[in-house]
Amino acid sequence: MEDRDPQIKETVAGAQVAALASYNVITKDRYSDLKKIKQPTLVVNGSNDIIIYTVNSFILQQNLPNAELILYPDSNHGSLFQYPDIFNMDANSFLNR
Repeated sequence: MEDRDPQIKETVAGAQVAALASYNVITKDRYSDLKKIKQPTLVVNGSNDIIIYTVNSFILQQNLPNAELILYPDSNHGSLFQYPDIFNMDANSFLNR
């Protein structure tokens, strides 16, 4: 079987650390790039996500011009797996619009 993953170079880790450091710099126009995204966007999260805090989903929804937010109750980072049937219906509904 063919290995489809490219070899990772030693420079990748340093580049990732630098990218994360620059991402953490807070500027007054922190969300300006989000406002440029015009595609309809479905933001899905659990109401109790402690890995990607739920408040970040609200921030996305408020700063993406054409975003819809779905929070699944009493769920966390794996909300789409905790509510697979409802998530599938919601995702299909979003994609069919």
